Amino acid sequence: MTSHGLNLVCKAAQVEEYLKELEECKTEENYARFIHAAIHSERDSHVHQALEMIGANINSYEGNNSELYYQLGIGLYRIGDVKGAKKALEDCLKIDQTFWEARSLLENVELVLGRDEAKATRSKSLKHVAAACGGLVVGVAFTMFFSWEQLNEIFGGIKKAGELGESIEKMTTDGTKAGVGKASFLMGIVGAAVLIGLKKSSSG
Repeated sequence: MTSHGLNLVCKAAQVEEYLKELEECKTEENYARFIHAAIHSERDSHVHQALEMIGANINSYEGNNSELYYQLGIGLYRIGDVKGAKKALEDCLKIDQTFWEARSLLENVELVLGRDEAKATRSKSLKHVAAACGGLVVGVAFTMFFSWEQLNEIFGGIKKAGELGESIEKMTTDGTKAGVGKASFLMGIVGAAVLIGLKKSSSG
C-alpha cells in the first residue's frame, strides 16, 4: 500500500453495511466511517455517493475538515478529476500543513498533471509539424500542375479563403482545432508563395 492509501479497496458489502449504520444513527463517527469506506469502494457508485455527501456537508461539518478534504481529494483522483483532486488536497493542507498523507498524494497528482501537460505540448508540436509539411506539399503540387498565371489566381483565392477562415475561427469555441486548422492553411499559403516566387525567378 502506498503512503497515500490509493491502493486501499473496500468491499461493496462493507460499504453498504456502514451506510445502513449511518442511516440508522447519524453520528459523526458513522459518517466518517462511511465516507472513508465509500471513497475507497470497489464500486464507482459508492465513490460518487461519498463525493456528493462531502460536497453537501463540507462547509458545515463540525469534525476534522482536513480529513474530509483529503477524502475528497482521493475520491476525485479515483474518478479521474485530477485537477479537482489537486485543489481539494491543497485546501486540506491549508488547514493542516502536517497532513503528510495529503502531501504525498498531492505530489503524485502534480506528477500526473505534469505528464498530461507534457503530452499535450508534444501533440501540439506534432500537429504544427504536420501543418508545415502539408503546406509544402500544397506548394509543390501547385508549381507542378499550374502555370504562373494560374498560380497567381489560385494564390489570390487562397488569400481570400484565409480571411474567411479567420472569421470562422472567431465564431468557433474549439480554439485548439481552429488554431491547428488555421496554422495548416497558413502554412499552405506560405509554401505556395515561396515556390511561386522560385518559379517566377527561374523563368524570368
